[in-house]
Amino acid sequence: MSEVEDKYGSSFDVFEILPNIVRNKDKTIVIKYGGNAMFNHDVKKSVIKDIVFLKMIGMRPVVVHGGGPAINEYMNRLGLEPEFVRGQRKTSKETLEIIEMVLCGKVNNELIKMMNYEGAKAIGMSGKDMGMISARKLRGEYKDDGKLKYYDLGQVGEVTDIDPYIFDILTEYDIIPVIAPIGMGEDDIDYNINADVLAGEIAGEIGADRLIFLTDVDGVMTDPDDPSSLIDEIKAKDARRAIGMTIKGGMIPKVESSLKAIDRGLEKTNILNGMVPHSLLWKMLTMERIGTTIIP
Repeated sequence: MSEVEDKYGSSFDVFEILPNIVRNKDKTIVIKYGGNAMFNHDVKKSVIKDIVFLKMIGMRPVVVHGGGPAINEYMNRLGLEPEFVRGQRKTSKETLEIIEMVLCGKVNNELIKMMNYEGAKAIGMSGKDMGMISARKLRGEYKDDGKLKYYDLGQVGEVTDIDPYIFDILTEYDIIPVIAPIGMGEDDIDYNINADVLAGEIAGEIGADRLIFLTDVDGVMTDPDDPSSLIDEIKAKDARRAIGMTIKGGMIPKVESSLKAIDRGLEKTNILNGMVPHSLLWKMLTMERIGTTIIP
C-alpha cells in the first residue's frame, strides 16, 4: 500500500509518513467502531483494511464494536421500538437477548472474518469470555437545573472490573482482539454495556496510548447541523462543561469515556468520522487536524 486517499480525493506517499510509522510502532490503540460506519459494507471493508494496515506496520489495535443500526433493524423486524436515554440504549431482558444475538453472533463474526481475510489474526470475544469484563447494573444520574435526577436503563451495566491479562496475551501473539460489549454480573445476570463506555474503560485499564472513536459524524460540533462548527480540539475541562449543552445524545458517552481515559493517563482521544475513507489512517499517520481531539 503506497498511497492513501484522503477525504478530498488527493493522496500522499507512504514515505512521507514514515516518521509517524516509526513513532507509533508498538503503540496500543483502542478503536471503538460503530454507528452507520459499520452498517455500510463498503465503508466497513475500508475501515477493516485500515485497522489491519496499522497492525501490519507495528501498532497494536484493540477493537471494541457496537452495532446499533443492526440491533435496531432486528428489533424493528420483531415489532420492538428502540428507546434511548442520554445516548444509551434502554435494555429489557428481551432486548438483551436480541443485542447479544446480533453483536456476538453476527457483527463480531463478520468483523473477525473480514480481518482474517485481509491477512490479520483476529479473535472475536464478548466481555463474558474468560470473565474478561465484570459489570453491575448501571444507575444513571445527571443534573438538571442543579437537581440530581436518576434514570433506569434496565439491563445496562457499568464496568466493575477488567482482566488486562487477556489483552496482554493476545497482543503479545499479534492477535487483534475484537470485543462485543456484553459483561457478566456477580448476580449471574448479563449486561449490555455501552460500547463507547467500554472502550474508554479498556483503554484506561490496559494503559493504551490512544483511544479513537469511529462514528458517523465528523466529531463534536457546536451545531450538529452545521459541519463548519466542528471543534477540532477541546480541553478536557471545556468538554466537561459542554456535556448536556453542545455535547448531546450519542456524543455524550464518547466524550465522557474520553474524559475518564484521560484522567487515567491517556495523552489524547479522537472522535472521527469513519464514513470518510481512511480517516483512521489520516489521524494516525499524518499531522492533519481531522475529527475532534480531546486533550488534558
